[in-house]
Amino acid sequence: MKTLPLVLLVSTAAVRVSAQDLTPERIPIPSYSLQASSFIDALIKVASQFEIPLAVEWIKSPDALKPIRLSRYNTTASEVLAAVVSAQGDYGWRIESGIVHVFQKTMVDDPRNPLNVRIDTLPDVRWTVNDADNFLFQSIGQVVRWTGPKELEVPSPVLDEPHFHLAGEDDSVREILNKIITSSKMNIWIATFSNNLPLSVRGFWEVTPMYDPKYVKPDDQPFWFF
Repeated sequence: MKTLPLVLLVSTAAVRVSAQDLTPERIPIPSYSLQASSFIDALIKVASQFEIPLAVEWIKSPDALKPIRLSRYNTTASEVLAAVVSAQGDYGWRIESGIVHVFQKTMVDDPRNPLNVRIDTLPDVRWTVNDADNFLFQSIGQVVRWTGPKELEVPSPVLDEPHFHLAGEDDSVREILNKIITSSKMNIWIATFSNNLPLSVRGFWEVTPMYDPKYVKPDDQPFWFF
């Protein structure tokens, strides 16, 4: 199954802040206010407003679905982000390869997290977002939801789609997702886990179904979206 990237459109401000500039002494902001319907909504709005590349691994829990209201004066982008993340006591954030990575602390390094699965080889070809996403989806599906041997599809060049170069050896799924948003026009990837953390047949945490299970089988549900 090919998963289609979901483009998130949020109004942006004129201020541009790169992830490397997210330090308390840089990019002063006289005043800032935020109204968001949930934790993930707040993260998307902050990332979009300051044009920050963002990666999120979160659990769709009742606390994370509560509205967030925030006002700050004489602040910075890093302080705003830290305030949003600290509102969820079991979350942290760090900068990895120029991308702000927000994660649930107990999950991020757990071997049951499918994003920690390592991919032996990411072929050295020119990719589109759809092709890279589909290849990665197939690769992780073989490990997490294995249902029998399948041949992974490596894309053939398509002239009318934007292409970018990707290659890798023994990268985690998380690292490849970061490469995709760094190399393409995607700016955000999000993996959403169920509150009760159900396990797949191979002992990995399943993600929350992103599409209606009536139409998309559990073993075809994507693990992330852009």
